Amino acid sequence: PEVYSTNWLLTVFSNKNSFEVCILLYDFLIYYNDQAMIYYLVIAFFLNNKNTILSQDIFHVVQCITKLGIDDIETVKKLMETAIKVKENTPYTVPASLAQSTLILFPLT
Repeated sequence: PEVYSTNWLLTVFSNKNSFEVCILLYDFLIYYNDQAMIYYLVIAFFLNNKNTILSQDIFHVVQCITKLGIDDIETVKKLMETAIKVKENTPYTVPASLAQSTLILFPLT
């Protein structure tokens, strides 16, 4: 996961997407003001690209994932809806565990 997730999390998806897509993603993250929301967004991204990822042989999965991006505004909206559903179906203990980990990107203060 470090091969692809570091770029996504540190740049909040900006390294592979258009300015418009990034602005929508940033607005979404700011609006929800939830430090775990970026993780829900990553899960939504994987769910959205599940068929593409699973169609790869094991030796090309990481290469495939690193090339994935978000192509249009409709996809962004779908990802945001999915991220909200993932959050709603995630046990409340998960964000608490993330807050205690060193992976959290946004401090509580």
